[in-house]
This record gives sequence, C-alpha cells and structure tokens, in this order.
Amino acid sequence: MNSKHLSSTANSVIHQCSMKLHTSVDALLEEYKGVWKPEMGEYSRKLVEFCCSKAVRQGPACGEDDYISDSSFSRFTFDMMLAWQMPSSADEESYRESLGKEKEEKKSLVATQPHEDVSLFYSDIMPLLVDHGQGVKEDAFVWFATMLPLPGDVINGRFIFETLTASTANILHYPAYDRFLTEIAK
Repeated sequence: MNSKHLSSTANSVIHQCSMKLHTSVDALLEEYKGVWKPEMGEYSRKLVEFCCSKAVRQGPACGEDDYISDSSFSRFTFDMMLAWQMPSSADEESYRESLGKEKEEKKSLVATQPHEDVSLFYSDIMPLLVDHGQGVKEDAFVWFATMLPLPGDVINGRFIFETLTASTANILHYPAYDRFLTEIAK
C-alpha cells in the first residue's frame, strides 16, 4: 500500500520496515494510528520515525555480526534518513522544484564564467558541476543517531556529520556514508 501523502522514499522505507518486521504495511499503519495524536506533530514524519525505530530495534538477524558492513544495511539506513528529511509528497514536490531551479542557475553560471586560465579543479564552480544525487542534511543524520548510536550519538553526531561533509557543503552523500559504516565495521 502506498500513501499518496508520503514521499516516494518514505513509502519505500515503510515498505522495507514492514518486510524487516515480518508484517504488512497496513498493520504498521494501524498500529501507528493507535499511538499517533495530533499534538505529536507532523503525521508523515512521525510515521517514518515510528516505522524506522521499530525496524532498527528489531536489530540484525542472529549470526549477522558483520551487518554494519553490509551494503543493504547502509542503503536502508541512509534511505531512512532521506525519508525522515523528506517524509511527505509536498516535501518531495518542493524539493523537485528547488532542484529544477538550482539546475537552471548552474547552467547560467557555467555559461557566464570565462574558461580561460582557470583550472577546473581550483575554481569556485567545481562544486556546481558535480551532481552527487540526493543527500542527507545534518538534522536527519542527528535524528538517526538517536535511534542507532553506531554512526554517531546525539552529542557527537553534529561533529561527525561536519567531518563527513566538509568537502560537500554539509550534505552527506551515500558513498561517504557507506564508506563511514565500512570503516566502523573494521
């Protein structure tokens, strides 16, 4: 079951959570409706938090000591952060609009920059030319650290995030996150 009110990432993560918990999405939604109250805040984000926390508490299957270095674990947890960051379809639409505007701005900036005597690797436009895909922002990383202290705890989460994203304008991209988890597993 896909909810039209959730972003595509949030729908995917909730589906993955239900599979990990060996239950249906409908059963998860019913359980959530039983505990959610309007004063809790945004329905979509709280639903993502509810499902993700249940899935993370489930933990790895018995005998999976190296689950941290498993790429499916890193992708799943990265997607959790993306879903938390953009839980609703309205958030997703807003993101797509801003992405389109940003691409137009990049095109006009690149077209107006003189190319002579400027090394591409040392110019100010280099970050604009690299397309890293969707990334996680600091608040999503710190939220995730509250559920699974492995990649960072609340106190150190912001420092870890800043270190991981120093070269990417404070956006955590999947390859850096995957590498970080791989290094932790060693």
